Amino acid sequence: MWSLLLFPLLDTHSPVALAIGMIVTAGIVGGAIPSLVTAPLAAAYGNFAIGILLCALSLRSLFCTKVLVETKGRDLRQARPSTAAIR
Repeated sequence: MWSLLLFPLLDTHSPVALAIGMIVTAGIVGGAIPSLVTAPLAAAYGNFAIGILLCALSLRSLFCTKVLVETKGRDLRQARPSTAAIR
């Protein structure tokens, strides 16, 4: 993952560095792919198809946000019962 080179101060073997690298890479890929898809999509199906693509991406973002668990008022250092058996 080349994005790990963006953070030379972090130990590249740490889980934090790996998470940062994955987030940066996902942001680059997630931002580049819709940009590359829109031109051929508009040429083949017209501008309405771009609107449908943006609507689908918005619905996906809304779903992912809705699935996230609220952590306000929780002790994040305490393991949840479902993950305690794994450790």
